[in-house]
Amino acid sequence: MRIWAATAAVRHSSAGYRLRGAMEEPNNSRSKGSSTPGLPPHIATLPAQLKKASHYTCLIGKWHLGFPPHFGPRASGYDEFYGVMAGGVDYFIHVSGRGDHDLWNYEEEHHEIGYLADLLSWVKCRF
Repeated sequence: MRIWAATAAVRHSSAGYRLRGAMEEPNNSRSKGSSTPGLPPHIATLPAQLKKASHYTCLIGKWHLGFPPHFGPRASGYDEFYGVMAGGVDYFIHVSGRGDHDLWNYEEEHHEIGYLADLLSWVKCRF
């Protein structure tokens, strides 16, 4: 049985997100390669629990809970991942606010021409 949830595509023009009190979102393009912050792989997640029950899981869209190799969707129980990791990505050229490429298939950088919302939709339809 396949379980999936749709995501909404939102484009942000800033390099980082602002939280209440003008704090910057800790997981943005500047945290790439860092061992902190992120969702530690030992934390129980719904995808990990579903995997234990023989379900196949896929995240299509945005993961913003840390970068590989220390964190990532596959380390948190997803079988497949296609999308962005930093947020604030340009939907046409797939780069973060810092200018780093930010489109991933599994946990490998993926280069594909197309509008990001369309690419995410096509992958979802193939899943």
